[in-house]
Amino acid sequence: MELKERYQVLPSMDDIQFQALKADIAERGVLTPIDVDEQGYILDGHHRYRACKELGITNFPTILRLNMDESEKRMFARKSNMLRRHLNQEQMREIISGQLKDTPNWANNRIAQELGVDSKTVATVREKLEATSEIPKFDRLIGADGKERPVKQRKPSIMISNESDLIKAISQSLKDVHGEGFVAMKDGVFTIYDPDYNPMYGLNEEEIKQWDCFAHFLQDKCGWKPEGIGYHIEWLRDKAFKTPNEWIGPEGDKYRGNVGLSRMDSKFKPAWNEYLQQHEHKELVEVSK
Repeated sequence: MELKERYQVLPSMDDIQFQALKADIAERGVLTPIDVDEQGYILDGHHRYRACKELGITNFPTILRLNMDESEKRMFARKSNMLRRHLNQEQMREIISGQLKDTPNWANNRIAQELGVDSKTVATVREKLEATSEIPKFDRLIGADGKERPVKQRKPSIMISNESDLIKAISQSLKDVHGEGFVAMKDGVFTIYDPDYNPMYGLNEEEIKQWDCFAHFLQDKCGWKPEGIGYHIEWLRDKAFKTPNEWIGPEGDKYRGNVGLSRMDSKFKPAWNEYLQQHEHKELVEVSK
């Protein structure tokens, strides 16, 4: 079967990944069908199809996806990539960016639900695209139920110059999951976001306590600047780590090197456990040694 390529939303796999896929298909065949539209354009499965062509395999399973318009086909391709490939942050945001360009009047929660990502990440990508005029800025957005609602605006930024006051404010914002929301700072601007942008939203009291302690630990023991702590914790929550212990433990291995913690990993865990004990967070589970 001869198929056509059109809906490849990300760059090709690197050669090592592709050769591994090709070897698996040579041994076991195509286990996941290739999704195509009525005209034979591939919606998902470009690399599986390429491997089949190189191996001379002509009989492979396909699924015909009918009655989709162009926007729906691209969204299907993006969602499939989110589900089937391990994506880094840049690739994930590239997919979200493409969806926002197709459906800029969709609410962040709707796009997040369709793609299986965090709505806060969608909001961040939207802000960037609006700032560069790549998409228009809407006063009202359409939710998954088809209803149009006013856009929730971030609250105005205020200035704080005292570092000790800032770290206290960060700590308080992490504790108060139903309050003003998440705190971040850049270039001296201290920003309070509304609850929709709160990375602690949905966590229980003990999980929030641990992030609170972690914020102090990064400042007191690691020498982190206050303006970096909020962004770092937001990034970790964006990766769905529910507690610092998940981040410091095996679950965080694939991400930790991106922020340089791999170089201090052997000292970082015991220092963190000791800090927990010293600050009366003894009810929290220690990181496995």
